[in-house]
Amino acid sequence: MMGQAQPDLDSVIRKCNNAVLLFDAKQARPKPETACIRCGCCVMACPMKLEPVRLERAVLRKDTQALEGLYVSGCMECGCCAYVCPAGRELVQKIQEGKTMAREAKKS
Repeated sequence: MMGQAQPDLDSVIRKCNNAVLLFDAKQARPKPETACIRCGCCVMACPMKLEPVRLERAVLRKDTQALEGLYVSGCMECGCCAYVCPAGRELVQKIQEGKTMAREAKKS
């Protein structure tokens, strides 16, 4: 499942939308985030063969060189890594932050 969560039913639907998923409040609640257990599920699930756990750590350290070396821009933000993570880590959001950090580092 890709895409952005919308807060209410007043969001615009366009021809390019493939599907709309509706969840009740219980289903939409994210699981509580815990410490990474280094199981490697996110790495195995990544269709781009990236290492989401290492990307997340580089973002937390604000290490833009590591982000470039780990090819942060190659992430297509599909959400597979976050979906399979037993620790409930918000990996896609961290990778999005990492992409922004890497772009800003290139500009300066």
